[in-house]
Formats: sequence, structure tokens, C-alpha cells
Amino acid sequence: MAAAAASGGSSASSRPRCRRRRAFTTASFVAVSAVAAAASLQCRCSDLLPAFARKHVYAVGLRELKARLRHEELSQEEETETLSRLREAYDEEMNKWGNRKQWEKTLNFLKEMQDATYEPGLSHYIVAMRACGEKNKDWFRAISILQEMKELQMASDTEPYCVAMSSCRQAMQWHLVMDIFSDMRRKQVPDTRETYGEALHACSLTGQWQEAMALLWEMDRDGPEPKSFEFNRAMDACFVAKEDDWFDELEEEAAERGFEIDRFD
Repeated sequence: MAAAAASGGSSASSRPRCRRRRAFTTASFVAVSAVAAAASLQCRCSDLLPAFARKHVYAVGLRELKARLRHEELSQEEETETLSRLREAYDEEMNKWGNRKQWEKTLNFLKEMQDATYEPGLSHYIVAMRACGEKNKDWFRAISILQEMKELQMASDTEPYCVAMSSCRQAMQWHLVMDIFSDMRRKQVPDTRETYGEALHACSLTGQWQEAMALLWEMDRDGPEPKSFEFNRAMDACFVAKEDDWFDELEEEAAERGFEIDRFD
């Protein structure tokens, strides 16, 4: 009886261990199955990734994009889209180095685009002009780029002229600012507030009060309407030329229009 009880107790005590063993085995099997499934999925994804990337995920770096054009067989649509992205990447790189005043790298990128027939656009030439002229005060290179744009018939817009004028103004080449302004008008490129402002700024620092007055009158007649900045630059030109009567007249007109006077002494 006692032996039977002992045997029964032993059997009863072994059942929980068996259940725990079965539970552990089941959990292990589930874990191994999950790992195997994940590995299988990863393997399938890795097989699909190159095709997906080629179709949908475009490289963002210049090196990768250029390699893609050279080595991969692309459809016409893929090639067009890759070229578009490549031009954007060049624009980003040129802007980055231009802002760091590394004009040599900016020009190298422009030349690289030209040599590889990647067809640099207006934005690439503008970035190169800004890097040379506005960032590095190399007005001569800025004008050279403008001349190249004219030859390529890419200078029908106001922006390249405005950048060239700004480059010359910052390098204190006042007469060139007015020359570019005159050239722009001969080619019937529309005037803007920015080009008027650059021309008036040049007049103000060289005392060309008659030209300044004429520009101010043009703006008042044809637009854009002159604001405080334009009145102040015309007044500065009169001040430098010691044209006190005209200075006083402009000061009264500006005051009537509610503009603040900030002339230098």
C-alpha cells in the first residue's frame, strides 16, 4: 500500500515536469519557427531589393547616379528620371560648395556637367555666378559666365544680369554695374526692383545723381513703384554730388510718402 502510494506520488510529481518539458519544447519550436520564417522573409526581401531599388529608390549621390547611367540598362523613362535627379544633385553640390566660398569646386562641377553632356541648366550657371561673384567677389569670372550664358541663349531672364550686377557692386566695379544694366535693356530683358536697386546703388556710391533721378522717375512712371530703399539711394547720389537742392526735394517727396530717410554723412 505504502509502495503503491509512493509509486503514485512519484508518477504524480513527474507529470508537471513532463508538462513543463512539453511546454518548453513547444515554445522552442515556435521560437525556432519564427526565426526561420524571419530569415526566409529576409532572404526573399534581399532577392527583391535590387529590382525594387532599381525601379523605385534612386541614389542620391553624384557617384551613384553617374554609375547608374554608365553601367545599368535603363528604359527611356528611367534614364530621363535619373538625368533629372543627377542635375538636382549637381545643383545641391554646387550650392553647398558655393556657400562655403569654394568657387573652384563649383566651377569644376559645372565643367564636369558640360564635358559629360549632362546639360547644365539656368540654375547651375546662376549658382556658379554667385559662388564666383557674390561669395568670392570675383566679378570677372561672374561676367565671363554671363557672357557664356548669352552665347548659349540662356540669358533671356533677369536673374543672371542681376547676379552679375550684384557681383560687380560688391567688388566696387560701379561702372560695370551700369554697363550690365544698359546691356540688359538693349536686349529688352525686363527690369525688376532688384535690377533697379543694383543700378541705383551704383549711382549712389559714384555720385551719378542725374542717372539716379532718371531711374527713380522711370520707376514712378512705369513701375515697380519706388520704395524707401530706392529714394534713399537716389538721395545718396545727390548727397555725394553735392546737389543739395535735389537732395532736399527728394527728402520732402520721401517724407510725404512716409518713407524713412537713412542717408549717410
